[in-house]
Amino acid sequence: ELKQQVDFTLWGPAPHDASLMICRFVTSWATTEQDIDRLRSILGV
Repeated sequence: ELKQQVDFTLWGPAPHDASLMICRFVTSWATTEQDIDRLRSILGV
């Protein structure tokens, strides 16, 4: 499950479609390209 691999915040249903959930991923100045690549891999994008 995603929450076991990364930290994120659920913002609630999308205003245009309540069946979709908005999720916020926060990074910092210390975030590396490898961190982003890992997140993309986890998300499958």
